[in-house]
Amino acid sequence: MEYDPIKDRLSSLLDSRPRLLPILFGILDLLFLRTWYVHRVLRNLSLGPGSRLLDACTGLGQYAWYVLRKYSGVSVTGIDVKKDYLDRAARCFLAFGLSDRVKLLVDDVTKPQAKGAFDCILAMGILEHIEDELGGSYARFAPRSSPSGITAC
Repeated sequence: MEYDPIKDRLSSLLDSRPRLLPILFGILDLLFLRTWYVHRVLRNLSLGPGSRLLDACTGLGQYAWYVLRKYSGVSVTGIDVKKDYLDRAARCFLAFGLSDRVKLLVDDVTKPQAKGAFDCILAMGILEHIEDELGGSYARFAPRSSPSGITAC
């Protein structure tokens, strides 16, 4: 199943209503099993105030949304090559008063420029978007992981 065409169609319907984007996240949570995996990984971490999370290929910000709502004090950096997705996500986070804890950057996961050390790097589904040897893109994130940080793929 192609993931982006579904997100494209549904999110374009919500362009003028950013507060409805979380409904799309709920639909995507039901359609794609990887969400359950992400939630399980995050539950096993000690994320709290001061923790930093990098959401690679954040798209519309589905996982960033979950982290910002579930874990107070965690800051999220979301990167994606699709500026229109990041713009939609930014409008949603602003509408819900979460924009102070999230930074959204146009960035390429094959050459990530995001700065700093992250306690968790979510790299969900990136291999479906890029042609790369297994693990090559993930290895590019290693320098951005804190000493005790993890990368969830």
